[in-house]
Amino acid sequence: MTDTNKSLQKSETTLLEVKLPAFKELFQELAALREELTELNAKVTPNQEWFDLKQGCNLKGINYNTVISNPKYQPNFGKPDAIICGRRRWRRQTVLDWLHVTDEDIPKGKKLNALIGGGK
Repeated sequence: MTDTNKSLQKSETTLLEVKLPAFKELFQELAALREELTELNAKVTPNQEWFDLKQGCNLKGINYNTVISNPKYQPNFGKPDAIICGRRRWRRQTVLDWLHVTDEDIPKGKKLNALIGGGK
């Protein structure tokens, strides 16, 4: 092996030795951020399988009284995933999907009526 090759190999090794601790530090920071994000998500969204409309409205930050009388603003356009203890309930994933729905996402006219069940 020539002196030039040895020098290049030595400089590559030195670069790796310098970069590896930096990468390890970055991975540790990412792991800490991921854990923190998971904790924040658990605080924001309760860890439960079923939600009633009032709980869903609290999560979305909207007025329950406005939503209760208008199915188009409810999760799954007012169609519950189940009736539990006589109350309409929605699965966690249904509520999480609904949290992202805005007024612009709600269909109008016949399409809305079909989703709510009032039309064909």
